[in-house]
Amino acid sequence: MATGSKTPGSGRKAGTPNKATQEVKDLAGSIIRDPVYRKNLIARAKAGVLPPAVEVMLFHYFAGAPPKEHTHTGRVALEAIIAGTAVDDDAEDA
Repeated sequence: MATGSKTPGSGRKAGTPNKATQEVKDLAGSIIRDPVYRKNLIARAKAGVLPPAVEVMLFHYFAGAPPKEHTHTGRVALEAIIAGTAVDDDAEDA
C-alpha cells in the first residue's frame, strides 16, 4: 500500500462528530438545560447586561438573521443620498 493512502472503510462515518466535539456539545447542552442557569440568563437579559453578541444571537434565533445581501431599486439618486434629500419611496407604500 502506498504511503499516505487510506484503508477503505477506516475512520468515522460521514457526519459523525469526533469524541471531543461530542463531549463539548454534551457539556454545553447540560449547561443550557440547567434551570438555574436559564433563570440567571433571563435575569441578565432583563437587566440589560448580556454581552451584545449574545443579544444579537437571541434576536437572530427569534426573528431570523437579516439578509446578507441588499438589492437597490435604483429609485434614489446617489446625489440625493449624499445631499441628505433622498426620500424612501417604499416607506410611503408600507
